[in-house]
Order: sequence, then structure tokens, then C-alpha cells
Amino acid sequence: MLAPAAHGRPLALPRGIAAILLLVSVAGCVPVLALRPRWDEAVLSTLEPARADRLRRIAAQMDEMEGLAGWYRHESAKNHEKRRFAAVLGVALGTVTGGLGLLSASSQVPDQADPVLLGFGASTVVFGAMAQLIPFAHGYDLKENCYARAAAEADLAWAEISPRCEREPADFSQADLDACATDLADRIAALRRFPPGSPCVPPTASELTRALARARRPGGGS
Repeated sequence: MLAPAAHGRPLALPRGIAAILLLVSVAGCVPVLALRPRWDEAVLSTLEPARADRLRRIAAQMDEMEGLAGWYRHESAKNHEKRRFAAVLGVALGTVTGGLGLLSASSQVPDQADPVLLGFGASTVVFGAMAQLIPFAHGYDLKENCYARAAAEADLAWAEISPRCEREPADFSQADLDACATDLADRIAALRRFPPGSPCVPPTASELTRALARARRPGGGS
């Protein structure tokens, strides 16, 4: 239990613990997506209602596709940070273990302190081993790689589809609208599929909805 701070001052966390908490909290942060601008609503409102609604649905599909790419990119970075943090923690604990061993062997340390030092040393060995094993047990490296591949596939799919589906509203024929809607639906379905046994999973509908609700477009629009 932490002792209260003297003289009524706020209790400050040790720097090492504060750094650990900061790294863990940063690893779980969800950045705000930056979506590309879509068709201006003022322009869509001048079109016949059926055509305008079709373009709005296509715009929503494009947002979903961008949202998936951003979500996968974030998950890859998050697993990379977890893996790096575990590696740094393992090295730090190994250094502490070595320091405790040297301290225990020092002639300046009284013999009665040896059991305490050995106990701390044993604890740091155990936690250091756990820090090295956790990334493998949770598949952080596998998740980092498969989410990175999914994000790259989303970017490639977007590069292929955007020239056909980001034109001015007046440039679309009905066949163009149908083709874009179908192609986007197929691409989104493919981006949500991972090979059997993959540790990666697509975002749930609620996760993606929350991410898109936080999204911003250039110029501050949402």
C-alpha cells in the first residue's frame, strides 16, 4: 500500500512506473481517422433524389473502406509497441537482476542482506522471463504483420478503385454507379476476411462505427 505523501503534497509515481503506465496507455489509444473529402452535400442536393442517395451510399462505402485501412494500421502499430515494450522491460529486468547479483557479491553488503537481494533477484528473473514470453504467447509479432498486410491490401484496393469511384457526380452513368457499389462491397468483404487460424480479426460493426464517428476530414469537417 502506498504511504501518503509528506506535508500534504500529491504522491508522485516513481519515474519507471510512470513510464510503464504511459507506454501501456499510448499503446491502447485509438487515433482519429482522417477521411478523404467526399461529394459536397450542396451538390448532391441538386441531383434527383435516387441518384443522390446512391452517391451517398457509395460515399459511406468508401468511408468504411478507409476506416478498415486505418483500423488495421492502428492495430499493427499497437502490437508493435506492445512487443517493443515487452523487449525493453525484459532487458531492464535482466539488468536489475545482474546488478542485484553484483551487489550481493560485494564485500560491503552485510550477509544478512543476501536473502533479501536473492529474493528480489529471483523475482526479477521470473518477471523478465515473463516479459520475453508474453509477446509470443499473445502473438504480438504475428498480429503486427497480418494487420500491416491487411492495411497494405486496403491501400492497394483503394488505389485501384478510387479513379473510377471518386469522380464528379455528373460524370457517373447508372452503370458506373452500379459497378462502384458492387466493387466496393466486394472489396470491403475481402478486407474483412483473414485466413483460417490467423490471430487477426476485423473490427466489429460497433468498433468501426465509433472510429468513423470520430473521423475528421480535411478542413475540420466530419
